[in-house]
Amino acid sequence: MSDDLASYADLDLDRTRRRGYPEAVYCAGKTADQVAGIAAALRDRSDCTTLFTRAAPEHARAIQATLPGVFHDPLAGLLAWPPRPPEPTGERVVVVAAGTSDLPVAREAALTAQYLGRTTDLIVDVGVAGLHRILGHVDRLRQARAVVVVAGMDGALPGVVAGLISAPVVAVPTSVGYGAAFEGLAPLLTMLNACAPGVAVVNIDNGYGAGHLAAQIAAPPTTTSPDTPVTVAETSRLEAATYNQTSTTDPQTAADHAADASAVATAGTAATNDAGTDPNDDAGPGAGANAAAGANAAATVGTATKNGAGADLNDDAGPGANAAAGANATVDAGAAAGAAVTAGARPTAGAGGGAAEVVGAAGAEPVGLGARADRGPGQA
Repeated sequence: MSDDLASYADLDLDRTRRRGYPEAVYCAGKTADQVAGIAAALRDRSDCTTLFTRAAPEHARAIQATLPGVFHDPLAGLLAWPPRPPEPTGERVVVVAAGTSDLPVAREAALTAQYLGRTTDLIVDVGVAGLHRILGHVDRLRQARAVVVVAGMDGALPGVVAGLISAPVVAVPTSVGYGAAFEGLAPLLTMLNACAPGVAVVNIDNGYGAGHLAAQIAAPPTTTSPDTPVTVAETSRLEAATYNQTSTTDPQTAADHAADASAVATAGTAATNDAGTDPNDDAGPGAGANAAAGANAAATVGTATKNGAGADLNDDAGPGANAAAGANATVDAGAAAGAAVTAGARPTAGAGGGAAEVVGAAGAEPVGLGARADRGPGQA
């Protein structure tokens, strides 16, 4: 071959390890020599299955000359190396062809799923022009973990099948049909507008993509490796669970937790709220954050924690948590019934005190029940 492989291809030989599925070679648009060069590079890679799709007769001849004994399905335009499919694992995939004219795409889907390791069945010529035909296969369809439905013309069959079974349906529009089918566009639009839920649609004539997706759906369960990194989201969830488990009704412990929350809150950022706070309020620069230290520090045994910074003071709390009903809250510079509120945070009614509220600055006016404290440090 005159051209060097690197001048036209960069094979992804690590894909099986990385994704669990090998690279496929799309032959359309490639020369026979190029396909032969790729096949030669894969000759000794018996550790993974390689599919050659959309192979015209000249592509097939070039591959067969390079890989003697390679599997070839002329109708599907597909070749596979090594020629024997792997032992099946996972659950069953069923591929349905609406008409015989859809068979090349349907066989491409079925062979793809089979060579990716799934037990695969093919049901042929059961289009909507004779609904009794598909109804005769319902029991078989219901045994599948995923069903691929291939149809041209009106493209109605995937919606019919999806209404009969619980498994997801992968719909494949084909370019089969008369003029108004627009080479597959009409069935594509029908499938995208399917009334039955659970229908996913791939591109026109894309049997390989449909078979691959169905094989992934029907794959055996995987377990997380011990050395798999834990995601940031999972770390946050575990930390939140640990915090909730260590929470207590002891006032000092509650105050310590509130102080810890304050230490990690940044200006203008809404921190994670404790019980009863509003997670949607944004604290402005210098105002601390929602659920800042002191906002929940007044929680005591038998009382529901009152709202933190940015929370509405109209919320109902347990006995002793609300400010005295009908009484005007008084201000004591810096202290009231054990409820210390940080500068800029919205006040918490004193736990057990029942009447006094603190806004964190001498001379600041009290915040009455139902009001919202939107003032910064020292502001009235």
